[in-house]
Amino acid sequence: MLELDPSEARYTDKSHHNLIVDNLAQNVETVSKSSLVDNLKIFTINGKIYDRNIDKSKDLKSIIQAELDKDIISIQQKPFKPKDKAISKNQDTER
Repeated sequence: MLELDPSEARYTDKSHHNLIVDNLAQNVETVSKSSLVDNLKIFTINGKIYDRNIDKSKDLKSIIQAELDKDIISIQQKPFKPKDKAISKNQDTER
């Protein structure tokens, strides 16, 4: 599915998703401080928010957490609007 359309969302159990999100900032910081990577750049849909070669003095964990918090606030402020309205059986037969 991901190979066909990388923008298509896939189901993830909410408890597993929350576990990943809750630990994301700490995990990225741990990997960054290890010898596993020599270059680290973090992007959002709006562009680059961190480049270890440029932003060495910035607190990586805080940057990631601030971005995650932004998304949570944004989601909470927007009412849910489904893209397509389902056609009920009655509507379908009335056509």
